[in-house]
Order: sequence, then C-alpha cells, then structure tokens
Amino acid sequence: MKSTIIRTLLVGCILIIEVCLNLTGCDKDEVIHELVGWVEGTAIDSITRQPVEGAVIRDTADTTVTPRARTDSLGYYKLAATPGTRFCLYCSKEGFITKKSLRLEVRKHETMTVDFELVPLRKE
Repeated sequence: MKSTIIRTLLVGCILIIEVCLNLTGCDKDEVIHELVGWVEGTAIDSITRQPVEGAVIRDTADTTVTPRARTDSLGYYKLAATPGTRFCLYCSKEGFITKKSLRLEVRKHETMTVDFELVPLRKE
C-alpha cells in the first residue's frame, strides 16, 4: 500500500515536471531520467523464442490493477520505478503462464534489465 502511494505521488510529480519543462523548453526525458530509475526488458515465447507483443507488466499479481507497461511488437517494455523501493514485476498474457521476477530495487539514474520467458499454456 505504501509503495503504491509513493508511486502515485511520483507519477504526479513527473507530470508536473513535464508541464514545467514544456513551458521552459528543456529536454524532459533527460530531466526525468535523473529523478527516477528504470526497468526495461523483453518478453519472449519460451518455445518459439519469438517476441510476445501485448504482454502486460505489473508490479502486483492483482490483475485488476492498471498495468505499468505493455510490450510492443518486439516484446520490449520500459517503465519508470521509484528509487529505493523493493518490488517484483509480473508479466502476463492470455495463453501463457504468468511469470514473476526476482525482487528488484532500482536506484536513481539506474536502468535494470528484466527479461521474461513466457511458457505457453498447454492446449487440451
């Protein structure tokens, strides 16, 4: 609960910073990158080794929570993370078994890579 509140506040701060940066003409991506940590990676099919497009990345197993990111056509995702908080990521897609990452702690200015190999469900 506490980490969810912190994340919500961070997202709000980032939005305010984006508005201010747009008004001043500064490079928002460069400034935001200095304030947060990042997690990026890919999701692939464990059998075909092909990218999994549209996989959902969450920081909770609760599927009713809004996803933090979705993979693109190359299976790639990237999301901002609150520095100093510990969390796990969950990668899910219909037709595959949901995967959970190890516990993560991102530092400010750091980009961590977390890749997922999704195992297709057996068709019976």
